[in-house]
Amino acid sequence: MNRICFSRTAPFIDTARVKRYLRENWAKLLTRVIITVMAVVGIWLHLSNKVKLDLPTVCLMALGLLPWLAAVIKSLELPGGFKVELRETRTIAKEALSKSEEAKGTAEAAQTRSRNEEKLRELAFRTHKSSFHAPGTEEIASGVRRLVADYLKIRDSLQRGPRRTELMEDKVAEMIALAREYPDFDWKYHLMLPDKGWRLFAYAYLFAHPSFDRLDVCARSAWTFRTQSQPNDNQPFGEYWSIRAMQALAKQAFSEEGRSCTVSPETAAILLEHYRHLPRGTDRHYEMGRLLEMLELP
Repeated sequence: MNRICFSRTAPFIDTARVKRYLRENWAKLLTRVIITVMAVVGIWLHLSNKVKLDLPTVCLMALGLLPWLAAVIKSLELPGGFKVELRETRTIAKEALSKSEEAKGTAEAAQTRSRNEEKLRELAFRTHKSSFHAPGTEEIASGVRRLVADYLKIRDSLQRGPRRTELMEDKVAEMIALAREYPDFDWKYHLMLPDKGWRLFAYAYLFAHPSFDRLDVCARSAWTFRTQSQPNDNQPFGEYWSIRAMQALAKQAFSEEGRSCTVSPETAAILLEHYRHLPRGTDRHYEMGRLLEMLELP
């Protein structure tokens, strides 16, 4: 298990935010640097009389710069009323669509999170009221097998829709509650099983028993069984809970003094690739983005 742990004080610069800004705006920044360098070179050549910059030469240079200027200038109006649109309408529409998808994913994730937290609170209250009965290990194991079977039955027998999602969420809430009473579950083995029912319980178990040193295996399981329209995939529902489990594990990287652990390079690469794989406008994409922010990954 490759893990780097260190203590640190609060940074003066949010490096993760800086890296993300550079990644999203590198084209504009590079364009500005190139334009500035070319302008300085042009001034130097003009002052040194090494090159004669007549009007045709200047016009040709400006024409050559047009593709680069498209990243920073919306339009260019030339003498005589001739106007050149440098940013295509298609690019603007794409940006608007991207923002719309992000807003949709944020709203969907908020609704899903709120709904599940309410289910967990209700189940915790009922469990507390009946806590006088402490089930044995075999009784807990039998309950887990029943929940896994119930979940798979719901998936296979009902059509996709809000009703099926609600019933599956009920089962996950029961899994999490039962997992809290099951300290000896072999979570590592079940995370890599080609059975989405048992993997779902393994994610629920990690959600109930979070520890940062379990993040590597969980991330590998989530990526290996990511949604690819294959029979043994996590499917969107299981993929969502794999991400929520990783969020619970990531929270353990922080102590009262601040961050104490950081993710391994191998796991960081898996998480970033997984994020790029997820469709925009979904609660999974939003929650994975939150996970990357928690881990300060660019």
